[in-house]
Amino acid sequence: MIYVGVENSPIKVRIATRAPARTIYVDPTDLAWDCHRHLAFLRDAEKHLADTWDEVWMLRSKYAGWMLQSGRTHRAVLARCRRFLERLSEIRLHGLDGPWAVVTADGIRLDGSHRAAIAVILEKESVPVAEVPYMTDDARWQREAAAYRARRIQEAVSAGVKP
Repeated sequence: MIYVGVENSPIKVRIATRAPARTIYVDPTDLAWDCHRHLAFLRDAEKHLADTWDEVWMLRSKYAGWMLQSGRTHRAVLARCRRFLERLSEIRLHGLDGPWAVVTADGIRLDGSHRAAIAVILEKESVPVAEVPYMTDDARWQREAAAYRARRIQEAVSAGVKP
């Protein structure tokens, strides 16, 4: 199944922090299907950051550009870029204890886009993921998230990307 991330919201946080219904094992490429900026940033980082933090490169990345467009300061964006790269290094050295992401049964990734991208970079075959349930009062949000997921997949297919 293809997993698609959705914008942060109080409802998303409420659903994502529920106790998981089960743990499933997922192919990281399916989990990180829409994490293009994350993946490009990590793949390019090793070329640009071999010896030192190249802040100019970091700020020119699509990953940083997206954060800058949302109103974050250069300083905040650089800190987030560094934390992402440090997380990659930490997981590469020590592994990850616990789920790599939080998802729903209908293919919504609620949390874990950075970890999903890291799993792809580390060439993991599958990773454990917490699947959380919907409740009755989530029905409207669930419909909207499912429609968003369907649109994102259709847009990618129309652009020639294979789901």
